[in-house]
Amino acid sequence: MAITKQDVFRVASEIDAEGGKASALEVRRRLGSGSYSTITAALKEWKESAEAAKEGAELSPVPAEVLEKLTLAAGDLWAVASRVALGVANEARLVWEAEKAELLEQVAAANQWADQVQADVESWRQAAHDAELLRDSLRADAQTSRGLQLAAQEAAERERKRADAVVAELTQARVQVQVQQAALDAAQRELEEFRRKFGSGSGGTRKRSGGSKSASPAASEQSAADVH
Repeated sequence: MAITKQDVFRVASEIDAEGGKASALEVRRRLGSGSYSTITAALKEWKESAEAAKEGAELSPVPAEVLEKLTLAAGDLWAVASRVALGVANEARLVWEAEKAELLEQVAAANQWADQVQADVESWRQAAHDAELLRDSLRADAQTSRGLQLAAQEAAERERKRADAVVAELTQARVQVQVQQAALDAAQRELEEFRRKFGSGSGGTRKRSGGSKSASPAASEQSAADVH
């Protein structure tokens, strides 16, 4: 049970009536509980009132009824002050709770934003990794394509050289054919010249040599063979 100022006043008056010194420690010992700050404040007020009462007692004694009413009024004033202080404390608590709720909302929003930023960073990292993989794949494809292109160029070069060789062989063969054709034409002309010379002889000659007629074709064939 919380002590009141009246309790402090009562115990302090009892100690003073016994001739003792009303200290906060002694008052609390007799009350059995209470806050030292509350007892000290009430005891200070009691001392001031007691000193004022002693000074006034020299002029005229304060009636007990007035003193009691003053004590009650002081108690009521203290109760009002306590209620005001409690109201201020409650209001401060409400303000603090509102500010606390607002701070918690801000912290939650900040945490959500941080989580979103972290997710975006992870997404950007994954996109960068995918881009690196795609770059490596394109580089490998380019190298493969370059290798295929070089192989195709080498194959084309080999085929070109082979075609050039074939063309050279055909050209050489054509030259040989032309040479053989020229030789054949020359032999043909010589054969015709030979026939013209030996085929236009006199009739007596033919009669003189009955066998010469049959020998002439053989001689012609021999001459043709010599030309070839």
